[in-house]
Amino acid sequence: IDEIFEHKRLHADIIEIAKFRPWWGNVTRVVGGHETGAHGAQESTAEIWQKLSGRFMEAAPSGILPGVLQVKTFLMDPETKLSRLEVSPDCSNLAREFSSYKRRSDRQGNPVSEEAEDANNDCMDALRNLVVQVYGWIDHGIQPKIVYLHRNPVSHLRGHR
Repeated sequence: IDEIFEHKRLHADIIEIAKFRPWWGNVTRVVGGHETGAHGAQESTAEIWQKLSGRFMEAAPSGILPGVLQVKTFLMDPETKLSRLEVSPDCSNLAREFSSYKRRSDRQGNPVSEEAEDANNDCMDALRNLVVQVYGWIDHGIQPKIVYLHRNPVSHLRGHR
């Protein structure tokens, strides 16, 4: 899994960046979040990706809170207490977002939800969408696979497309 983290770029720009990555030829699916659908008279994100990349973009099936809880089970399985997620130091923006994660809170600063404050969490949103879309909802009766997040995905994602 690679991290493409750009500010104030169009989808066309991100697609061009992705096309120059060594793994682009192996991409069989693209997962998007809430932005995947149509926006009025403009082309949807999914339509732009289809047209410019030839790849269909799927919308992740999760709501925010269920997805956050799903990622938490990858960080530490509630039954086994083992981590199912390893983040490479190369994914510096995701690591930064994890370190600045704050739950929604009331005026006194008391957490009121497992859901994160909606700021500076684009990488975490992408991780949430990936975990739910690729691995589905966790069934604790099944031994989970460990997910490795690295900038160079070729050696780590064979068979996990």
